[in-house]
Amino acid sequence: MKNLFTLLITSFLLSYSGNLKAQDFIALLEKADYKTLSVHMDDEVNVEINRDRQTLNRGDAIAKVRSKLKRFSPVKWEAMHQGKADNKEDNYLITKVYNSKDEGLRIFIHIEEIDGHKKICSIRFRKLLR
Repeated sequence: MKNLFTLLITSFLLSYSGNLKAQDFIALLEKADYKTLSVHMDDEVNVEINRDRQTLNRGDAIAKVRSKLKRFSPVKWEAMHQGKADNKEDNYLITKVYNSKDEGLRIFIHIEEIDGHKKICSIRFRKLLR
């Protein structure tokens, strides 16, 4: 009975995690829940920091994003925009983050539907211009 209960809970969590809403990706970043975020990344992810773009495997992409956000130390998150690109089913999110020095970053997240699940395929960090 215990194994059946565990199987049911695991199945529910996996089905729920496969159907995250777009804004939930930002929440995962804000909570620094990189383990869950990695489940929602494509096998290869374009990561761009200060216009330096690299195509990385999922693990390396998570490490790079984690490192960038850890160094920046965000204290405030503001959702800016989410939507669809023209004539495409691809989704994107844009959020602003600020650190304690009131410096800002703009984070762009590009999401594609892959095998029926939304997957992050690109994350870009840009200095917030004021």
